[in-house]
Amino acid sequence: MRLDDQKMDYSYEEADVALYDPNLRMRTLMRGMLMTIGFRSIIEVRNTEEVVNTINLLPADLLIVDLDYEPDQICGVVRDIREGLVGTNPYIVIVGLTWKPEKEMISRSLQTGFDDLIAKPISPKILSDRTTNLINNRKEFVVTTSYLGPERRRIERQIKGDLDTIKVPNSLRHKATGDKSAIADTQALDTMEHIVNTHRIYRLAKEICRECRKLERQFAVSKFGRGLSWNYRELTYKINAINKLVTIESIEVLVQISESMQAVIESMDAADQTTAQHFSILRLHGEAISEAIKDERAAAHLIANALLQTMEIKRSCKASPAKQSAA
Repeated sequence: MRLDDQKMDYSYEEADVALYDPNLRMRTLMRGMLMTIGFRSIIEVRNTEEVVNTINLLPADLLIVDLDYEPDQICGVVRDIREGLVGTNPYIVIVGLTWKPEKEMISRSLQTGFDDLIAKPISPKILSDRTTNLINNRKEFVVTTSYLGPERRRIERQIKGDLDTIKVPNSLRHKATGDKSAIADTQALDTMEHIVNTHRIYRLAKEICRECRKLERQFAVSKFGRGLSWNYRELTYKINAINKLVTIESIEVLVQISESMQAVIESMDAADQTTAQHFSILRLHGEAISEAIKDERAAAHLIANALLQTMEIKRSCKASPAKQSAA
């Protein structure tokens, strides 16, 4: 923690807290602790349905939830918050409380998108220290195809050359310190949505590359063609997801390449037999997309090559006899 942070005074009077615990006694205890450290706007909720309703109605800055009663349900709600399915701010600070900080519980909370997990019994000092830490040293977020939340990898495990983590809005910090750079207003949330969608396109492209590389090898040694098409549905789903996100964000450099990728899928459907070349071209598209997000200029040759190969494979593709007769 920086020295200036240690000296900083915090004011929690403007911050909104949503407190979930089915046990009235524990809610009363936690409310008292929150009041002790300076919070004044505290809404108590008794079940996960009330959590959803509260977050939809109240732009909470801090959500504190008990994980011992309905862990599956509350983890599902937290995941929906992070994905923007509940509430308007996916980046609210979320803290879990548990009497059983076992490996499974810790892993589940980390994979869901919690900012912190605190073991009970809890004291006002512990709560104050952990809240201060989430104001000053909150972890940056990472985006995958199925996760949005704090980065959990250690520095040595982070992938060299990967996209940077994201510093997300922290309305708790904004209200506690007046730091305007942490504000979670409409403009900040819209900007963050664009960044998250761009990161998700990148992750999808990387997964497509991995799948296509594997299928290239399988189809290269197989004489059965479509007999190996066991994961077409998953591959098509990811390509469609990229197309949807590219359309939403109107990323000009990616529109043409995503449309070209869709054309490859259509040509595969029309071809007599799927070959390793189809997956090689799809992989090239995935590489072009991921590189374009990291460095548009450096990706130019990949994009041009992918588009050229798509045109060639469409020209060389012949409809199957069955489709010819149907026509």
